[in-house]
Amino acid sequence: MGVIVACAALQGASPAAAAAAGAPLAKPAQAPAPSTAPAAAPAAAQAARPAAAERVLRLDPSRAIAPFALRDQDGREFLSARQLPGQVSLVFFGFTHCPDVCPTTLLTLQQVLADGPEFAAVRLYMISVDGERDTPAVLKSFLGQVSPRIVGLTAPAAQVRPVARSFTASFVRQPPSQPGGHYTVDHSSQVYLVGRDGRLRAILFNAPPEALRAALRDALR
Repeated sequence: MGVIVACAALQGASPAAAAAAGAPLAKPAQAPAPSTAPAAAPAAAQAARPAAAERVLRLDPSRAIAPFALRDQDGREFLSARQLPGQVSLVFFGFTHCPDVCPTTLLTLQQVLADGPEFAAVRLYMISVDGERDTPAVLKSFLGQVSPRIVGLTAPAAQVRPVARSFTASFVRQPPSQPGGHYTVDHSSQVYLVGRDGRLRAILFNAPPEALRAALRDALR
């Protein structure tokens, strides 16, 4: 289910496209060759765009999340079985050296949650896929520039990998271009919606703000 993105471009795959990929890991498709056909009329182009609802995969029944233990940005132990139930949560897998996907996604989520008091109780978590560099202190500095509302969670990659699988997410560390050089991590760009029962209720595939708000309202009922 997880669609992996290289962190140089945003991933806009819909749930249907992700399911059609078959394997859990998929790279973004190559851009098609330029078309010589006349440009579509604005109304037709609008109709061709995926509906906002198509960016949200609602799970019925909801899916259990395997219990996990990580460290938050203050170095405290986070126990999912104890701290996820009782609240609606959004979970995103990323890392602090991500140049575009992660900052853009986190800012969008934060802006939606700041829309009004109806979302005041929703928690927002970023689970790092780069535990080697993303220490609690690094996470705290990074997330503090985005929003103090975001809780960062980290651990070595071997510990985070089964957590990602439980959410249907994936990540792959890419080798540096030269020994000891900078490396990046390709990772799922989906956002995961967890209900008050601590179970996975929906997966959002680059969903627009209005679709995210609708999914949250549904979970908060």
